[in-house]
Amino acid sequence: MGAWRRIGSWSAIALLGWVAGCENNKTATAPEKLLGSTAAWVNGQVRSITYNQDFFCRTPPTSGASSSCEVGEAATQRPDNQGRPIPILYVMTPIGFRPADATLHCPTVGNCVAHPTTVDLSRLFGASAANAQLPAHSHILDTEAGNQFSAFEIRVIGVTDPNIWNQIATNPTLANVRSLQQRGQGITQDVPSNLFLFFRIDPIARP
Repeated sequence: MGAWRRIGSWSAIALLGWVAGCENNKTATAPEKLLGSTAAWVNGQVRSITYNQDFFCRTPPTSGASSSCEVGEAATQRPDNQGRPIPILYVMTPIGFRPADATLHCPTVGNCVAHPTTVDLSRLFGASAANAQLPAHSHILDTEAGNQFSAFEIRVIGVTDPNIWNQIATNPTLANVRSLQQRGQGITQDVPSNLFLFFRIDPIARP
């Protein structure tokens, strides 16, 4: 958490926009219809991911957000994934700068399909961020998850250096992210959350 504390002065202002599109949802909806799609980096390729349920957040951990979503502490309750392991979606979050929209998978503040509108960031940035919206972000996956609908556990990785962001956008693989994290400059370690999203990965890369 040290890297996050060092940027605590930035606080909730630059956190606007990561999570959006749905109101407080403490109960996952039944998978009766498709909710929409975003892009994601999947093993270095740009893919579409299609959501079939709204987000899932349960307390504990405690959360001051209207969504009950918390970044900074791991979930104690997990959604049913039909007996399958729950893979991880890494949410790459620019902090203190705005990267090119072409490198953002959820670029619009307050509008990203199947995400909550608010999240508690007080464990990272103090009490003023207890019901914050998060900044625009992108997604990294290192699994195909069988190309079927699945729950995905969210882990957040903050990027504080535009040059590091550009290196990730040029080579958007988890291996590259891990290499950059080992250097310890301009990027945080993984931050746990109690947030889960539900989607399927398109097997065909975007042009």
